[in-house]
Amino acid sequence: QKAGGLKAGDVPWRTQLSFYVNGKAIKVQDAEPHQTLLWFLRERLGLTGTKLGCGEGGCGACTVTVAQFSNDGRVVHRAVNACLAPLCSVDGCHVTTVEGIGTSNKPHPVQRRVAELHGSQCGFCTPGIVMSL
Repeated sequence: QKAGGLKAGDVPWRTQLSFYVNGKAIKVQDAEPHQTLLWFLRERLGLTGTKLGCGEGGCGACTVTVAQFSNDGRVVHRAVNACLAPLCSVDGCHVTTVEGIGTSNKPHPVQRRVAELHGSQCGFCTPGIVMSL
């Protein structure tokens, strides 16, 4: 069979996703199309700093950064709503969550400034705001 000029037997099929989360290599053998990046981060990796707020990409509580190579070889960083991003969309990328930028003992400068200047109320969406900055 041919599809778009390709022979189906000549396509290098892969059954595993490979990406990085906070500098750690991740391999996923059992990804399903309906799984979101947010679900995977929270349920599989236990990274609960990324929150589910509205589930529609409007509130930003689920924001992470995704880095990937552009066509010209530069690294491009993007803020991504993890509640909307399919898990398979980060294959070959590097995902950074709020846990990956700082700790309570050594916070990222943005985390420190938000805390010092009382930049949050309840704190639920603060990790997503920090990741957007």
